[in-house]
Amino acid sequence: MKIVGAFRSRQYLYQVYLAIALAAITVITAMLWLVYHALKDNMVQLDHKMSVEMLTQIQNNVEAMGNNNNNICMSAFYNNDVQHLMYTRERYDYEVVQSINRFAGRFIGANPSIHSAYIYNGRQNRYFSTNNGINNVDEDFLARMERGEAFSANIPVVRYLDEEVVLTFCIADSYKSESPAASALYMNIRADWLFSYMDTVNRLDDVEEGSLLVFDSAGHCINHFSNTPDAILRIQEALVPYEAAEDRQIQVMTLEIDSKPYTGTLLHETRYGWELVRVYPYEQLFSGLRQTRMVILLANIVTAALILILFFLLAKGIYRPVNRLLKQVGHGAAGSDRQSEFEFLEQYYQLSKNELQQLQSEADTRSLVVREHMLRKLVLESDTFSQAEIRMLRGQYDVELDFDESLSLLVLSIDDFSTVRADYNLDTDKSLLVFGMMNIVGEILSRHCKNECIHLDGSTIVILYNATKQGGEELLLSLLKNARQAAERIFGLSFSVSMNGTPGQTARITECYTALADQLKSRFMLGSGCIVDHAALQQVSGKLFVDYSFDSEDLFLEHLSALRIDQAGKELGCLIHSIGRLEYQSAVIAAVHLSKSIQHAVFELNRTRSEPILIRQYIDVWNRLPTITLAAFQRSVEELLAGLPADDTGAVPKQQMLAEVVRDYIESSYSDYGLSAASLADTLGMSASHVGRVFKSHYKMTIPEYINHVRLHKAMAWMQSSDLTIQELMKRVGYQNEAYFYKVFKDKFKMSPRAYIQSLSQDVAEEAY
Repeated sequence: MKIVGAFRSRQYLYQVYLAIALAAITVITAMLWLVYHALKDNMVQLDHKMSVEMLTQIQNNVEAMGNNNNNICMSAFYNNDVQHLMYTRERYDYEVVQSINRFAGRFIGANPSIHSAYIYNGRQNRYFSTNNGINNVDEDFLARMERGEAFSANIPVVRYLDEEVVLTFCIADSYKSESPAASALYMNIRADWLFSYMDTVNRLDDVEEGSLLVFDSAGHCINHFSNTPDAILRIQEALVPYEAAEDRQIQVMTLEIDSKPYTGTLLHETRYGWELVRVYPYEQLFSGLRQTRMVILLANIVTAALILILFFLLAKGIYRPVNRLLKQVGHGAAGSDRQSEFEFLEQYYQLSKNELQQLQSEADTRSLVVREHMLRKLVLESDTFSQAEIRMLRGQYDVELDFDESLSLLVLSIDDFSTVRADYNLDTDKSLLVFGMMNIVGEILSRHCKNECIHLDGSTIVILYNATKQGGEELLLSLLKNARQAAERIFGLSFSVSMNGTPGQTARITECYTALADQLKSRFMLGSGCIVDHAALQQVSGKLFVDYSFDSEDLFLEHLSALRIDQAGKELGCLIHSIGRLEYQSAVIAAVHLSKSIQHAVFELNRTRSEPILIRQYIDVWNRLPTITLAAFQRSVEELLAGLPADDTGAVPKQQMLAEVVRDYIESSYSDYGLSAASLADTLGMSASHVGRVFKSHYKMTIPEYINHVRLHKAMAWMQSSDLTIQELMKRVGYQNEAYFYKVFKDKFKMSPRAYIQSLSQDVAEEAY
């Protein structure tokens, strides 16, 4: 334990030592291995150069072979016996045999590189051969001729004949007009001398250890024509990307065959279109470097040992100032050996920093709390605000207002938090939204005057500012409009303003604030985003509720109950206009009274209708009175009137018309207990299967499923828009069995009918609260 403690108490020393030592060892190691890799690269370049020379020699031999073969073929072509065999009309085999024997004995016997020759007589459409009989032409040759493969004097066809690889050249005579078809001489030249030379140069017999390979233009490995090993086939597959690059004659390749790395050189032979390849594994190439690598490794180990000894002494010298600092801060006392010196210094620094931050934070928090408290007191209790507190605001808390100049007041109220942008969470971000609104308004007004924004409650912000003569009220109105546009763009919120508050002296700020707050209530009549001043107040006459015309309301409700929509819309406009002429409290009472009357009238309409008028969404809006404006209330009632059912007709295809007839019949007769797919088909005079198939193809559900769908949604609509009991509601939507009704309702909406009715009541109670 003492050893571990001693090590931890001097951990920084060992870290410095190891860092320096490892850095030096890394540099030395990198240099040694750079030397090794330089040797390795040089060896690769030398080997590639040797491969290029080897392949170039083979290419030269191929070209020499080509020239020699051309001479042989041309000499044979103009031989008298060959010419006689190509054009004779005699079919006596004796004369043919004499000519073939003379040609084979004098020409082919004198050229050991010639395997055999085929002479084609175009007049007789007959082949003569020097190989095992006058008509013995090999099957591979005949099969190629039947397939229409071309033979040429310039590019030979590589074939396998009598266990030998031969190059078949063709010299055809197409200039004899009397010849019905071109007569030709086909010479089969042995290629074994080329392969013997390649084996001598390569000196390797195992393909997997490295090999020289020759591929003809058809992709056959010529020097392994009869039996191509699997290793060569895999090499050929790996060569495909390099074979495609025809713009370069010589290419250096890196291949991976059976997870084993290979390197090689590829040369494109231009005369015959062959590819000469030398391929060998990396291990074979770098086998000579193993000893060099071992020497470098031993040198590296010895150098690392020397560095470790020398740099330990250097690390102790670097560590000496740190050791003196540790002694000054008390490191080495009881218990400190459980920490490294770096951890001890970091902990000592962090403790000191935390103490300073805590002291600073406490001071800043106290300063902000006192500042906000004093500003609220200035607005709400200005008559008790002393001159000493004013001096404190200006000096200690950096309030920008100049209390020696004229002070003015604005009261700003956020219209409706429900319009906030979707990327804000109203429950968690409400205070952030208010803070952002204060920053926007304060920043824009600061272009015109010094100001301070004070947040009083949920949606009310008071702005104290020093009014300036430059620009006047018009400039202030322009800045407020700019601030409202910025708030709508950033947060999706709008605000209304009550202005023209000039207290004259500090003690009257509270009195001025109260007057502006009462004045702002007129927003209910003037609408969202209004700016309330003396001119705006003149639009509101301020009549009492007793001046409200109930006759107009009764007339509107009469038109609504009779579903006379146009007349009801006109009366609604008159009603809203008359409510807007009342003073604030009377206008709120009149609007709430009208909303309850509309709700009651719709409920009564629904008692006598087969389908309910859906009103739930509008009740949710009306329950927010007076937080919404009178204009918003009017729009919601107009939407209710515009959403009443209307007929719509149009031409449809026959099957679609049948599906719509079935749908309309279900939606009009869903309350019939006996409604079913069979009864519906009987009514239409069609088969139940046909009607069901057509309906499902259009509405993606069966007729029984759609009957239940309509009945359950009608039941939900009745629950939202009436106070019917569950038994009354079941009869309205065509259910007789209460247990079955409960089951299908719960399967559809994941709650029982009674639980759904209770949730509606709970929502209404929460909104009212």
